[in-house]
Amino acid sequence: MSRARIRKLFESRLKNWADSETPAVPIAWENTNFDPPKGQPWMRCTLIPADTESEYVEGADRRYVGVLALNLFVPRGQGAGPAEAIVAELEALFPANLTLTDSGFTVRTTTPLSAGRADPEPDVFGVPMSLRYYAQT
Repeated sequence: MSRARIRKLFESRLKNWADSETPAVPIAWENTNFDPPKGQPWMRCTLIPADTESEYVEGADRRYVGVLALNLFVPRGQGAGPAEAIVAELEALFPANLTLTDSGFTVRTTTPLSAGRADPEPDVFGVPMSLRYYAQT
């Protein structure tokens, strides 16, 4: 249940941002049908949970840790500028120590969203990004 809440918190924040862009940035969510648009930016969002931990002998608590991975794809041939502008917006959207809460459940980012090495593909320029998170019950 807690992983579902973590996913909901991150995906809601990302969707609100993507829908506010002009034009909106389509997102490929996990295990959904998606046809990447041609000629415009789009993203893929993946939650990568790690093993659940417990700090106390009783085992009543849970610590959920993992990585939120985002992949941005922009059309080839436009240089790095369009991708870098979107990455900068996303880095501002997901800073270190961001706290997201839903009905008393809280997830916090432990690192800021940061971009990795761009990966040019035949039709798109891809930029991987990730952040680490934790939540405790």
